[in-house]
Amino acid sequence: MFNVTHFMIFILAINIANHSMINVYKDMGECDEISLWRSQQAYTLAAPLYVMAIIRGTSSAMGIIFKRLDKSWWTSSEYGSEIICGVTVWVTFIWVAFAASVVYALYMAISAWLMKEMGRHIQAQCQAGALCMLGLLAITVWEPFLNLWDWDKYVNSLSKSDNETAGFVARQFASLIVWWRGKAWIMRYAIDFGMPLIILSGLLGGGINMIALATYASTVHGFRG
Repeated sequence: MFNVTHFMIFILAINIANHSMINVYKDMGECDEISLWRSQQAYTLAAPLYVMAIIRGTSSAMGIIFKRLDKSWWTSSEYGSEIICGVTVWVTFIWVAFAASVVYALYMAISAWLMKEMGRHIQAQCQAGALCMLGLLAITVWEPFLNLWDWDKYVNSLSKSDNETAGFVARQFASLIVWWRGKAWIMRYAIDFGMPLIILSGLLGGGINMIALATYASTVHGFRG
């Protein structure tokens, strides 16, 4: 029952005000666009750390209350390995979930086309919106995903390789990934402005069930530390 046009205009107004404030402080702090994008990535990566902090904090509180344990000191490296493991699992889960969702979406689309199924337009649009949200999240953590699995070194070497056995397509893809590192901040503008404008244009079938994407743009991608 949302009025899509009014809602998207409201989202654009919020994002314009948000970007205006960010640009003012960016100039004051002499930051660049890639710094803002890195803060967005850090915010996304910190999700499992919040959960770990709740669990560890509750456990420590119980120890203080019932066992009279001294928790007045701590070391920064105390849970270093657990933090890295938790973030790696979180980032990997995002990409595994995205890949599985893409495969399932293709299967459902092909099945509907072969079986001539009708009357599932709204359901398919909702699924497409959810898939796009997961895709945006996966793109956000793409660089950390390569780094945590130590694949970034392989990508760097492949992009500079002159070995013909590596394959032309593989080298070009590796070069694209290396180039994307310095241009990934473009995604911030694509999410905050491009997506609402596409929904307003009607290219997504009116955008009624794509509102979640615009909400994602104004909330999750609005937190940049």
